Amino acid sequence: MALSTASRHDVAPTSQRSPAQPWVAATLIGAVVVVLLGVLLGYRDIDVWGGLLLPLGLFAVIAPVVAAIERRQPEPLVGMVVAALAARLVGAWVRFLVSFYVYSKADADLYHRTGAAIARRFHQGDLTLAELVPRGTSTRFIYQLTGLVEVVIGPSILGSFMVFTVLSYVGALLMLHAARAAIPQLLARRYAALILFLPSMLYWPSSLGKDGPLQLAVGLAALGTARILTGRARGWLWLAAGLYLAGAIRPHVAVLLVAAATVAFVSRSSDRASRLGPVPKVLGIGLLLVGLTTALGALGDTFGGFDYGNPIGATGAILDSTQTLTSTGGSELEVGNPNSPLAYPLAAFTVLFRPLIVEADSVTTAASALEGTFLLVLAWYRRADLRRGIALVRTNRYIRFVLVYSVTFSLAWGSVHNLGIIARQRVMMLPLLLTLVCIAPTTGTRETP
Repeated sequence: MALSTASRHDVAPTSQRSPAQPWVAATLIGAVVVVLLGVLLGYRDIDVWGGLLLPLGLFAVIAPVVAAIERRQPEPLVGMVVAALAARLVGAWVRFLVSFYVYSKADADLYHRTGAAIARRFHQGDLTLAELVPRGTSTRFIYQLTGLVEVVIGPSILGSFMVFTVLSYVGALLMLHAARAAIPQLLARRYAALILFLPSMLYWPSSLGKDGPLQLAVGLAALGTARILTGRARGWLWLAAGLYLAGAIRPHVAVLLVAAATVAFVSRSSDRASRLGPVPKVLGIGLLLVGLTTALGALGDTFGGFDYGNPIGATGAILDSTQTLTSTGGSELEVGNPNSPLAYPLAAFTVLFRPLIVEADSVTTAASALEGTFLLVLAWYRRADLRRGIALVRTNRYIRFVLVYSVTFSLAWGSVHNLGIIARQRVMMLPLLLTLVCIAPTTGTRETP
């Protein structure tokens, strides 16, 4: 009792100081906006004006909400999550400038032009509200999602950058809440610092495109899985939303997520059996199998069909197709074929840590190389925490979910031959995998959800 009272006393000063911190972050955003306004005055080709004031509006609305939610946590990190929102919005500015000033071309331009056309058709009365709901998969889904966004905010490419960035930010927060709920030994402050402020997390998903909504999808699925494993039935709704969104954007990610959730759900737990007996588990397995079949169907549509009679061969064909599609361009590299068990360690190393410093041939790959080196050093320096995290796979089913997803993700993306694609897609796995280096020492080996 005394310990819990002391803990509340320790966090009270932080909670009392936290209201001032959003104003500090807002001031920083305002300063960045003023500076970038001067840079963008001469930019005539892309409508950016909606994006000049929208970040401040988004921050003013979202920061108090996330701060209020965070204050209800046992160890609130209010200042950190609010500062992370500011950092994400600044990251969107950086991503925008790199895309259109350094490379002079980006997929975001096509998404914006198509979305703006959809918005114009809606405002002219050619589309109904029901027809604005995004449908289809992959690029078509993002076109329609962009149209829905630009109906609300107006035809602004930078404004759309900001909205999609907020989606990625929410996804990261959901993963933080999932890990907190499912891993009692989690070092929450360290974990939050890594997944909220790692440069790749601030840069790659902070764009108009697939990455932001996809990080939201992974966050929804992670939180849903964590809640299911801790006995909360509404977790199924979160998981279903995450799998639907992932399946609409990248069906192969939905397959990995539902496979990992299935392994975690059906694996042994020392929790007392439900009064309803095996019925909840049987129903859960049925729902997950439906989700897996649906995700595989979407994956087959994307890659020209999936042979359910020969799933191993079908998966190999998809990986071979991925190798072919990513073996061109200026950043291709040699990797081991992940279809071979002997080559899997090299493929996993590639997905986790490459490009290396010696492989960097541009500013963006150099930044990725520095972060990969940091992750490698972090894994070595925190190897004791990493060992504890991996050991938890025996007792913590959420850790099983994390490991299954991370291993299968490395297998799938180990066939990619492009450094830029690897660095960009890695952000779909890192927020989950980084839980393994954020495990505190504990005594005892009791079963946890």
